[in-house]
Amino acid sequence: MLARLNRVRMLFAGRFMKWNDLNINALSKLRSRFDPINLEVLDQFILARKSPNLIIRLWHLHKSGVYRQTLFGNLGLVVAVIFRKL
Repeated sequence: MLARLNRVRMLFAGRFMKWNDLNINALSKLRSRFDPINLEVLDQFILARKSPNLIIRLWHLHKSGVYRQTLFGNLGLVVAVIFRKL
């Protein structure tokens, strides 16, 4: 339970956003090597992070197909999109 609380704290501190920024930057440099399906996942995930409208962000997250392995992890992902901490 402490580990989960620590992850929530890191989420709201912006650590996951920084990690995602670094990963997206690295992946964007390799776009030419991606197949169209993987490009779509990346683009939808980027839109889920950047769109100004909450409903649109949630829609793009859903369209991206990005998910976590646990219910708690998936809820955290949605919360991160809602509060623009992803």
